[in-house]
Amino acid sequence: MPGSASPYADTRDMYAVHTAFRREVDPVITLLEGQHDRLDFLLKSVATCVETWADGADDAEGELLAATLQRMAAGIYEHMGLEEKLILPLVERHHFATEWAAMSGSAQDEFPPESVPVIVGMVAYESGLDFMPAEAREALAGIAPKAYAAYSEGVHGTGTPPRSTEVGLGTPYVGLVDGHD
Repeated sequence: MPGSASPYADTRDMYAVHTAFRREVDPVITLLEGQHDRLDFLLKSVATCVETWADGADDAEGELLAATLQRMAAGIYEHMGLEEKLILPLVERHHFATEWAAMSGSAQDEFPPESVPVIVGMVAYESGLDFMPAEAREALAGIAPKAYAAYSEGVHGTGTPPRSTEVGLGTPYVGLVDGHD
């Protein structure tokens, strides 16, 4: 108890802080979870559109696919922006590095091994390889940039597409160029 001679910690303040923290954070979590649900729906819609379009390559089906991809791109942009602004600062203040590394590691385990060089190359193209542990950085330093350049050549027609700072909604690389939403 406060003011008593007890040598043990009084942790009631943390319960109060956690209660306040949950009440401020809950709407943000609800918003972002709703965005995840919408992006999951759009991803399934894209898969359906791709399958339908691939069967006949009809113009109307291609336009539906393009419109769905544009909605998905806009949703992803909005979601990433909110995560960066609202969630990552909370993570930096309330999670330990070991927790973050465990979460990142489990997410990385979901990638098919053959896609790792392309994904690492994509991230390295934007920010270098400093984000990786030294042993992985050494192993992928020569492979990842080449893998991403080849991938980018197939997708963008160049091994050196605009960097993310040069791309945004309304550019040919992301969509919404023609005013569709």
